Amino acid sequence: MQMKAFVHTKYGPPDVLELKVVPDPVPGDNEILIKVHAATVNRTDDGLLRASPFIARFFTGLFRPKNNISGSEFSGRVEATGIAIITPLFGGRKVLFPIPSIDREMIHYLRDLADSGKFKPVIDRIYNFEEIPKAFQYVNAGQKTGNIVISYGNNVNT
Repeated sequence: MQMKAFVHTKYGPPDVLELKVVPDPVPGDNEILIKVHAATVNRTDDGLLRASPFIARFFTGLFRPKNNISGSEFSGRVEATGIAIITPLFGGRKVLFPIPSIDREMIHYLRDLADSGKFKPVIDRIYNFEEIPKAFQYVNAGQKTGNIVISYGNNVNT
């Protein structure tokens, strides 16, 4: 199987992003595969795209990016799990974002926040998948007042 992705093989402004068809990832033993329905573009993504500050290159690749498909926040559905994943994760909506520690207590806390409606994202703008470079430009301009959402398809609420 294959998927579309914006790929960058060098550091720079959003112009370095190229829309390509790439092989679907396969989860490792302790990993999950999520079919992404929506994602955000944020300052972290922009910094990684540009390797700014320069010291970031010591972690992301000195001359070119080690990981050439960027993104750090997204939502979607679990499609597959590695052999070591025993928790039932398939189906249902999933929202993922970086958290300081991932343990069972934190996962239940975040689930309860989402289920109770106490966790509500602030959405500034929504862009289609093909508009990712434009979303990066908007984030870089410093005008965003909330999350920038990238929609993969016609329905952002899936």
